[in-house]
Amino acid sequence: MKKFFITAFVFFFAIGISGSFGDEGGTASASEARPETKEYKAEEVMTPKNIGYEDFEKYGIEDKIKSGEFQCIGGGRSWEDAIICHYQRKIGEAMVEGDGIYYEFDMETLELKRRDVDWRDDLPEELPDGLLTAEAAAEYDVVRAITVKGGEVTSAGLYYISPESEPFPLDSGVENPCRILFIREPGLCGGSVTVIIDAVTGEFLGYGSDPPQSGYYVYYIPYIAAGSGSWTGIGLLS
Repeated sequence: MKKFFITAFVFFFAIGISGSFGDEGGTASASEARPETKEYKAEEVMTPKNIGYEDFEKYGIEDKIKSGEFQCIGGGRSWEDAIICHYQRKIGEAMVEGDGIYYEFDMETLELKRRDVDWRDDLPEELPDGLLTAEAAAEYDVVRAITVKGGEVTSAGLYYISPESEPFPLDSGVENPCRILFIREPGLCGGSVTVIIDAVTGEFLGYGSDPPQSGYYVYYIPYIAAGSGSWTGIGLLS
């Protein structure tokens, strides 16, 4: 189930959406070879009657709809006869990895065809105070070792890491929100590095699924240099 929400989350960012529920041409005609994906109004699709009163109250659906946290799309080649509504869970600014709500409705009748919910009940409703900032995390030695060589921090998000995480595998689970820095390594062939830091304790927890291509230690190589045949020296090159 966790893999499903990661896949769905990526899809909703990647796909282009346009239009609105109730607009003319809201459903693609059968004659269209590649019907366009449409955006629908969540408040008209996700009513208490359609999704069930228990879900509507338990997960605060009304507030999430009002704040625009749900995306509802339908049509297109992927879901020609369905409307998909999806929510990626957040606590404050922190993304809760793997947690979310997914509803699939019949496009004509709005009957609920599929429901998938992953929701960790052991998490707080609000973030702790005094969390590690992105700026402070960027000054950690493990980060500076990469950026001082020409690497660049591209983003530094706040996450609750799933115990089943694949992008952020750790030897043991972590309950606190984590500051996760995504760093582009230097060089034309440089990869990317993910650094994980506990945002409460400030402890460096490890790397993501793609560790650094090198250890980024300062190292020295012995070398010999000669000057026009008049002198020869031995030194260390860093």
